[in-house]
Amino acid sequence: MGNKFAKAKKPPIEIVDEPVSLLTDVPVCAISTPAAAIFLCGDGSLTSVSWTTVQVMFTTRISTSSVSAAALSPDGTQLVVATRDATLHMVSLTDKGATVRWSQPSEHELPVTALAFVHAALLATGSRDNTVATWTLTPSGATRVDAVDIPRNVVTDLMVHPSAPNRLLQSSEDLSVHVFDVDSDAHISEVSEPISTGRHFLHRMARVSDTVVAMAQTGFNNDGSNVLIFHVTTEGFDEPFVGHEFAVKDVAMSGDVIISVSQDSTVKSWIRSSPNPLSSHSTGSPCVALAVHESRVIVGCVDGSLHWFVLVDGVLVEGEFSAGLE
Repeated sequence: MGNKFAKAKKPPIEIVDEPVSLLTDVPVCAISTPAAAIFLCGDGSLTSVSWTTVQVMFTTRISTSSVSAAALSPDGTQLVVATRDATLHMVSLTDKGATVRWSQPSEHELPVTALAFVHAALLATGSRDNTVATWTLTPSGATRVDAVDIPRNVVTDLMVHPSAPNRLLQSSEDLSVHVFDVDSDAHISEVSEPISTGRHFLHRMARVSDTVVAMAQTGFNNDGSNVLIFHVTTEGFDEPFVGHEFAVKDVAMSGDVIISVSQDSTVKSWIRSSPNPLSSHSTGSPCVALAVHESRVIVGCVDGSLHWFVLVDGVLVEGEFSAGLE
């Protein structure tokens, strides 16, 4: 029997062998808050799953357009969500629901594919139009301050530098990582030469420590579908973590354990001291989104199913079904 969520009445608990689609569409990305795992989907919906009860708390439609990126505010109470109709949305979160506070044009020529909060009042956006922009935020909207345009820089992810809060790391389909400085006036500039990621670009990045970042790399047929460990001080990489057969779509941390999900329909756990996975589980459907909180892991798949695990000494263990999913 799989480790999927199952829909059930209260009581009894209904456990089924086939995956049950709790999401309303294919997940695009996932956000972890202290209270919930939030999955944002291709139909513009947001689904919140409680870490405590492992129940779906609510599903809200943010837009009629597909979500393309999302970022959580530093205080964990708000999301900025980008949708493919070139719109940014500010969404307030509670345990009972999500409310869109404002929506406005992204001012990018193509969809926004990455978002990052530099701090509570400053947002960075990255797009397929080769630009990274900075925005000041207020309760009523966002004002674009500056942008940098780099040829062929199709943005795939953005994150705040782990040891320099005024800097950004940005991954790109140009097979590199770019480093930007954001000054006190929110002006942005590239501060070093792009750092090569080899023959394949990155999908996602996750902070490991003040000096280390884990990176999910695309690839296919056992070539380049790796987890990369990047050292920000030396701008060098460790030996890649090899084990996925197809593109690694997301990566996250739980203590000293790295978790990765892939289009090869597996979720794996790793420790930094070894390039070999500690554990691996098949989900039966390509994995595209990952949320992690403490020892709990929830994976979203292309078929709309959610799969959850508990980490025990770094090993992924199937979670038991939770009652009350409706």
